[in-house]
Amino acid sequence: MKPSDDTRRNDTPNGSAAAPSAASRSRLALDPAATGLASTSPPPLRRLTVFDTTLRDGEQAAGVCFSAHDKTEIAVRLEALGVDVIEAGFPVNSPEECAAVAAVALEVRDARVCALARAVPRDIAAAGEALRHARAPRIHVFVNASDMQLAHQLGKSREQVAAMAAAMVRSAREF
Repeated sequence: MKPSDDTRRNDTPNGSAAAPSAASRSRLALDPAATGLASTSPPPLRRLTVFDTTLRDGEQAAGVCFSAHDKTEIAVRLEALGVDVIEAGFPVNSPEECAAVAAVALEVRDARVCALARAVPRDIAAAGEALRHARAPRIHVFVNASDMQLAHQLGKSREQVAAMAAAMVRSAREF
């Protein structure tokens, strides 16, 4: 049986075999059996989740303040682009912000709608209320974690803050 052109070794003038061709090396690198690797199954596919914070972070730019209509319009466009999670805002910030997040939650049907909340009961309750009509609600719970913030803003130990965060995540899951 004659080897194919791209895997055949050519004899050199001194009688030794030349290195495999580029095509052959390429095929060998992709073939686990040829490289001596045991696994012959392809690597598992992984899903990439797009988490967009435009509706919340965008308002942190000077002079930007989205209305409920603005947020809904942008959210619908993000959903059309295939964004998986849309963080609609920080509902505890104001009644208007809570209403805007609720408007997005009513309008968006395919993406998950997310509300930001500090790890405190009042924030979790506001986020839960704003997301009440969301098809797929998500509450993004955060907590201060630097040594400086723990000591001076929260006045708690790292262990106390971890327990507080865990309790607030359990509370958020109820919504």
